[in-house]
Amino acid sequence: MRNYEHEATGIVETLLRYLMATDSDVNLTAVQRVLAKAPETRKKIMSIAEQLMQKGRQEGRREGRQEGRQEGMQEGLQEGREAGTMIGQIQLMQELLSLRVTSLTALSAKPVNELQKLATQLRRKLRQRGM
Repeated sequence: MRNYEHEATGIVETLLRYLMATDSDVNLTAVQRVLAKAPETRKKIMSIAEQLMQKGRQEGRREGRQEGRQEGMQEGLQEGREAGTMIGQIQLMQELLSLRVTSLTALSAKPVNELQKLATQLRRKLRQRGM
């Protein structure tokens, strides 16, 4: 009987691994009924299920962190490009208006909303001068 239990456990383990890997719709009640008849198999299957859930959680966390880093990098690059473009425009407008050109370092230290305000003010001055 021991050999039968060992073979049955192996078959059930393999089946559950397959079902979980293929996202098959598994009737949990039916599986529980079968496992209730084989307590040793139930323990092993529960252990396997716990391992699979833990592995899934770890993979989910890892993928989430990876996606978060990627999105953060993309957003940072985009914001950097926008700020760099705005800084270049500000410096050009200052030069056209014969104003003191603010250094790249000083402008880079400003938040984007301040850069936007400064650019808007400079555009108004250019329009007033007919430029």
